[in-house]
Amino acid sequence: METRRLLIQSALAFALVLAPGMGWAGDSKGNPMATLSDRAASRADRIKAIKALAHSKNPQAIDALIKELAIMDEGIVVALKDSLRALKAVPVLEQRLADSGASEEQKVLACIGLRALKEKSSIRPLVSALKDQSPRVRKEAALALGVIAPAEAEAELLTALSDGDEDVRYFAADALGDVRTAAVRQAIKTRLAVETSPVVRSALLAAKNKLNREPER
Repeated sequence: METRRLLIQSALAFALVLAPGMGWAGDSKGNPMATLSDRAASRADRIKAIKALAHSKNPQAIDALIKELAIMDEGIVVALKDSLRALKAVPVLEQRLADSGASEEQKVLACIGLRALKEKSSIRPLVSALKDQSPRVRKEAALALGVIAPAEAEAELLTALSDGDEDVRYFAADALGDVRTAAVRQAIKTRLAVETSPVVRSALLAAKNKLNREPER
């Protein structure tokens, strides 16, 4: 009986060491996707994994990289962007926004990725995303347009000031603070007269103050 018990314990220990997606002793070496999301991995190992994913054939690599963009580490973010460009992520993400079969989460990640990569070709797909049924997608689209080129999406961002979701209105107002036109100044003033959300009002006031400091174009 004792021998049998020891054999079972040994088998269980072996199974744990070779857990799915892990290497020996539970580490993620040799698996860039696992290392990327492993918070216990060293910074150097994570950057190495990011660079390895630049040559990945895994269709999930682009989304895995995008999910890490929020990290507060400039060196890692630079590596993430470089790998996304190497994977030619921009056209993939732009096409995803036009794909009616894409999920809400996929479209949200597309907006986040396009915001980080800041290509002018992304303006039109992001403008279309401002009309998406999902408020999360519309919010991320407004935020991305504010980063990439708010002036080139002025009309759509003005429309977004009346969106039913306050997060969308907030980021539209924030983006329009960088568009110094008479139409924007008037729209900000008009929206302030009817806006009831304190959060959105704060963005509208900030945009108004910013515009008042800048000459009109």
